[in-house]
Amino acid sequence: MGNFKREALVATVKGVAGAVPFVGPITAEYIGLWNHNVASKRQEEWMKLLEERLAQLESFKANIAEDEFFYSCVQMTTIGALKAHEKEKRRIFADALYNSCIKVEFSEEKREIFITLIDRYTLLDIKLLKHFSKDRFQTKGNDTKQNSNMLRTHTSPSQESPIKAIGESIPELLNEQELAKVISTKLYSDGLILAVDFEMPAYPERTRCKKTTSMGDQFIDFITADKFAG
Repeated sequence: MGNFKREALVATVKGVAGAVPFVGPITAEYIGLWNHNVASKRQEEWMKLLEERLAQLESFKANIAEDEFFYSCVQMTTIGALKAHEKEKRRIFADALYNSCIKVEFSEEKREIFITLIDRYTLLDIKLLKHFSKDRFQTKGNDTKQNSNMLRTHTSPSQESPIKAIGESIPELLNEQELAKVISTKLYSDGLILAVDFEMPAYPERTRCKKTTSMGDQFIDFITADKFAG
């Protein structure tokens, strides 16, 4: 990456990190300690993620340094990444920034909305969305088995609540039906999944079927960059 581009990137990250309102000397002192002990580590890690992805983008888009929309995406993802305490969340922001440049099939408005959603969502929200993006019910003859995608095959006629399948793929939600319901309502309100009824038991083919909308599938695609996995 050219020195000018890297310096501009560093200035953007530091500028965003410094835009913290102070409320008196005690708060200022605390923020100062926080910035030294925590924020600097996040900035360093975020810079590494950005440089890795921008190195790929420069060969994809020659005029990226003059792209005003991409610059806005850098600001939005940087704000979100520096707020996030989980490394995985920062990686999601970095992948979204990469995809904001290459996923030109999505409108600029949609890409901005997706970045905003990442900022609003917890990792658990995203885990549940990905759970709903898979068909968890498959049948083949009278056999019961588990395939390579960890999708369970069921032949039992008994009814169940959606929390059963959710708990199998997300153990932390196994005994948290109310929390799963709150997250599902949020995802439904944002148009990413179909409505989920936790109160009325249904047959597994209903409780375990794919529930993401086309918008939900697009969002998952937007936050995923396979070449940077791991």
